[in-house]
Amino acid sequence: KISKYANGSSAKELNVTVKIDGSPSLFCWHTYPGLPDNSVSLKGFIKSENPKCFSNEKQIMEEYGDRPDMAEEMIEALKIAPHIPENEAWQGDCLFVQNTLFHISKDEDCIAFQPNKIVYAVPFKSDLGKRIASSTFGIAFHTRYAKQGDDNTQYFDIDLNKLNIDEV
Repeated sequence: KISKYANGSSAKELNVTVKIDGSPSLFCWHTYPGLPDNSVSLKGFIKSENPKCFSNEKQIMEEYGDRPDMAEEMIEALKIAPHIPENEAWQGDCLFVQNTLFHISKDEDCIAFQPNKIVYAVPFKSDLGKRIASSTFGIAFHTRYAKQGDDNTQYFDIDLNKLNIDEV
């Protein structure tokens, strides 16, 4: 029962998220107070006094060129940044870029990806499998941040319809 874990708190007072086993976890934003526009950063930026933000492909390649998959994920996330609602930063776990997708056969042929420890497999013939196969990038957004005074307030109500992007 939920109250057992919440010490008597009602379900309304709890923030519950789903853990996705993606990597890296990164942030992207269009505008966010005190940060350069249309940028990305890795997980620790929200707590850092001097966050390392990347606003263009050249900056990403200078820092992560020796890690091509990570660089590609950050570059793909950078393409999403202009579509994030103003004054919010969205955090997500990267799942794949096109060249990290592979095929496996479980009970049927599947498209698969392994961003961290878990192997995700989706039947090729399914609508989701077809979408994944034709995608250049997969990210699971799970948290958004908004600046409230000096604090970064977390929200767990990601609405992909607010992205203003054709394919999500």
